[in-house]
Amino acid sequence: MNRIFKNIRSQMLKENKVVKYLLYAIGEIILVTVGILIALQINNKNELHKNEVKVEAILEDIQSEFISDLEDLDQLIPLYQHKDSLIDFVLSGEVTEEDYARNLELFSLLTTYAGFECKANAYENLMRNSDIIPNKYNDIIPLLDELYLENNKNIDEIHNRLSTLVNNTISSWSEKYTWYLDLNRRGQNPAAVDYFLNDPFYKNALATYQIYASGNLLRLYGNHQLKTVLAYKAIQKKLTNPGELPEIITSYIQDLSPEKMQRLTGNYLITPTFGIEVFIEDDQLRARATGQQSFDLYAKSQLTVFNPVVGISISFNEEENGTISSLEITQSGVTSTFKKVEL
Repeated sequence: MNRIFKNIRSQMLKENKVVKYLLYAIGEIILVTVGILIALQINNKNELHKNEVKVEAILEDIQSEFISDLEDLDQLIPLYQHKDSLIDFVLSGEVTEEDYARNLELFSLLTTYAGFECKANAYENLMRNSDIIPNKYNDIIPLLDELYLENNKNIDEIHNRLSTLVNNTISSWSEKYTWYLDLNRRGQNPAAVDYFLNDPFYKNALATYQIYASGNLLRLYGNHQLKTVLAYKAIQKKLTNPGELPEIITSYIQDLSPEKMQRLTGNYLITPTFGIEVFIEDDQLRARATGQQSFDLYAKSQLTVFNPVVGISISFNEEENGTISSLEITQSGVTSTFKKVEL
């Protein structure tokens, strides 16, 4: 090709066709420039495609770690719920010597805790490649940052408090009480039973443990589950070949159609001056109690919604004709009924 261009230029110069030569030269430059631009464009497209393939693979790894985290939380949450019920049993004063003889778990309420470690290898890999993340994923990054940086930090803080409480308890018992050796060997010691039944400072420490574990950690776990599921679904919508959502995702949050959300909306009262409004905002079902801030609602089923951050569950009561007549709100173990009214 270069030889052909050279021959044409030589012929034009011999014939003293300077103007034609200049026009030809300019055309040649334009042709070469266009060729370079096309090559660059093709190369850029190839690079963008490679980047997208790489980032999608990392996002799929993040989804895999999400599933593992959700499975871990499904194991941890019932453990803390069970311990919470035992602590309630002790703090209520209903526990007896016979209970301690039958249930050795009662001796270890203050000396054990289970931690949760969010798997972040894939997220860290994504951050190392942040310079190649395509723009289509821009709205996903804040969701991941909130999950891994903010939520995980809050969980770690409560874990550290529980760890400190547990370690201080073990150190104190081992230094102050001769029955600690028998306790550690799962032996029965009347002095130990008397301590667990009657020591007010032990019960104070139990109450502190319950605040950390049930009042804070369980709510943080629930929030982490929610954010994980939402982030999983957000990634799924962006993938080239998304596939089906796994059962652990669909069982946690269901999608409600606009029509099904609309039938749940309305005003519900428990007294003439206090109630809750259920409404739709930006395609999201939300609720607002009288004089309070609104919060998001997520569907567990067609008639049950929840918010783990607020610690609330709402069940809607449906009449035979399909209309919603009332709702029941459960929060902190207390259930209240609100009747739907027309305002």
